[in-house]
Amino acid sequence: MEVVLADGQILKTGMGSTRNPLAWQAFKWGYGPYLDGLFTQSNFGIVTKMGMWLMPAPKVFKPFVARHKKLEDDSRIVDAMRPLRIANIIPNSW
Repeated sequence: MEVVLADGQILKTGMGSTRNPLAWQAFKWGYGPYLDGLFTQSNFGIVTKMGMWLMPAPKVFKPFVARHKKLEDDSRIVDAMRPLRIANIIPNSW
């Protein structure tokens, strides 16, 4: 991100903060602390430039919901989901 702060300074996050950032958007995280979260939902500065990484459309998308009635089942469900998340079979979950 490129952000204009309240005092008029320009702050560049990620790889934009390096000298001569030719590949600013090529590396998502950059060096040092990750500051983008400070500006995404606040009024600490005005974002004037931002890069976004887009994910290609998956070949198959099959949403599902797993429900359970007992709170005690949580640890068993997490243990069952862990290998699927690690193998990226289920790329995200809530």
